[in-house]
Amino acid sequence: MEEFKEGCPLPYTYVYFNDDDIRKVDVLMIGEPHTPYEGGFFYFRIHFPPSYPKEAPKVKLVNTGGGRVRFNPNIYANGRICHTMLGTWEQEKNRWKPEFRLLDVLLVIQDMLQENPYKKEPIGYKKEFPDLPGMEKYNEVIRHETLRVAVCDMLEGQVIMPEEMRCTVKRRFREFYPCYMKTCTENTRLNGISLNDHDPFSHIVDGLVFITPIGVLPLLRMVNLNPEPREGNFDYSKIQERLHKIKEKLGEKEEEKTA
Repeated sequence: MEEFKEGCPLPYTYVYFNDDDIRKVDVLMIGEPHTPYEGGFFYFRIHFPPSYPKEAPKVKLVNTGGGRVRFNPNIYANGRICHTMLGTWEQEKNRWKPEFRLLDVLLVIQDMLQENPYKKEPIGYKKEFPDLPGMEKYNEVIRHETLRVAVCDMLEGQVIMPEEMRCTVKRRFREFYPCYMKTCTENTRLNGISLNDHDPFSHIVDGLVFITPIGVLPLLRMVNLNPEPREGNFDYSKIQERLHKIKEKLGEKEEEKTA
């Protein structure tokens, strides 16, 4: 397992090694500018099994709003990361290779947290059901949930994390704060609209086939691939209020240190 002696070579990514167990690694990825994940703090936990590097590491997103927020078509609400390289996409063979490194794993995760995550869905249901919410509506959901869960929840102490990571989150929060407030202001028009109505992955399709005397016939049926559909409405006013309180609290702690 390689070490990042001078920090992680990827931008917006922080790696924290566990002194008590070298097979456990905590990773903080911050959503990059110009993506719906901008300024979000995404906490991934990576575990390297005893058979590593022959076997792929296990990767899980920790902060999913209590298992209710699916941040990407391939990052499920239970934190599971679905990708062929990690051997977690059952419809294709495992593409993990012993020569892959931690950096390769981080690149896979980082690629998911980019603009237009809607395009990451591999099933291809969009052509079959064109009336489902599209890419921009899905971006609106991700943008809202990023602020609500990956920012506010992380700063309000609702997620247990290493102290070093917590310090990074607090420091970077101050930098992104103007961006957070701008996002809230620009999206107040969405307040009161159901999040579920803008999320195609709360509706979605599963593919089935039936073997008949005349051959194999495909059948598409509507099923909910998200066992915990998004609840509630867009509420940027509430998020803005939470962000303001977090900033005030952090400011008070800074004053206590300098007093």
